[in-house]
Amino acid sequence: MDIDKYPAPTWKRRLLVLALAVGAALFIVHMLTIPPTPVAKDLVPPIRDKALCQAGQTQNCVGGTAVMIMAPAPAAAASASALR
Repeated sequence: MDIDKYPAPTWKRRLLVLALAVGAALFIVHMLTIPPTPVAKDLVPPIRDKALCQAGQTQNCVGGTAVMIMAPAPAAAASASALR
């Protein structure tokens, strides 16, 4: 391997890489620690058409369950011991 082909980086280049690494780390830590911007209350419309669900209520209220139509589960495959 030819050593002259890959010279060692200069001290200025090393300082630049170090500064970029520290800056990127500080930016990431800052973005992870700042609180999210709250949504203005006037942008969120109030819920007035239906009341919130009471305990055990599942229909005709906000937060109730939705009726879902699903295909039945496929039949379980017969095991090898059942075929004997």
